[in-house]
Amino acid sequence: MFNISEVGPIVRGNQVEFRLSLPNVTPPNFEVNVYIIKRSQQFDRTVPAQKFALSAVSTNDLWGDLPKGLWTTTVTLDRDETYIYRYELVGPAKTNADNQVRSLFFGDPYARDTADGVFSVVRVQDELPPLIDPPAYKVPALKDAILYELNVAEFANDFYGIIERLPYLESLGLNVLELMPINSIAEPSRWGYMPIFDFAPEERFGGGEGFRKLIQACHEKHIAVILDMVYAHADYMFPYQVGYD
Repeated sequence: MFNISEVGPIVRGNQVEFRLSLPNVTPPNFEVNVYIIKRSQQFDRTVPAQKFALSAVSTNDLWGDLPKGLWTTTVTLDRDETYIYRYELVGPAKTNADNQVRSLFFGDPYARDTADGVFSVVRVQDELPPLIDPPAYKVPALKDAILYELNVAEFANDFYGIIERLPYLESLGLNVLELMPINSIAEPSRWGYMPIFDFAPEERFGGGEGFRKLIQACHEKHIAVILDMVYAHADYMFPYQVGYD
């Protein structure tokens, strides 16, 4: 176990450190790279993605108590830009006559933002300030909880739509809003129980920024927010689902 804040992209000014946990992947048999491109240039065929190699670190090299199997690299990117990135795992050469190196591309399992469901996103900007609850807000005791479960897409299209309908929800007397899975998914028709990323709110719902605003608005009306999650379920493109045969 380790702190989720210790992995994923970590932004410091215009420096972005990419941290990835691959416990059973070690050099020299494997190499790990990250490919990065500005989102505004994603479909410009004349602009190739930048490729950076990650280095494996041991327990005592960097983060002390974190488990072995971490890979990391730090790159300089433009401030106030949004980048799309993905990882490449390069494995040992095949044993057949072709002797070709195998390569596997996958998204960041710790991505906080995504684009179009399948792409990991990093925004080179200052970290948003923590949410500050209204002075009188407190989470209701379990015995006093009155829950209302909803599907974001079917109820109001996105997080902002829910905010607009909070007066209606408040009039029902609820004090806990339970959202069906809001994780990034591959197909909009799915309900969210087969996510690609566990830590990234679905972009079409409003992403992380929209989710923050929904939580703030709910707390101002003394409504707690909880999430319906099933961590045993994942899309076949979930990063830790894939692997070499």
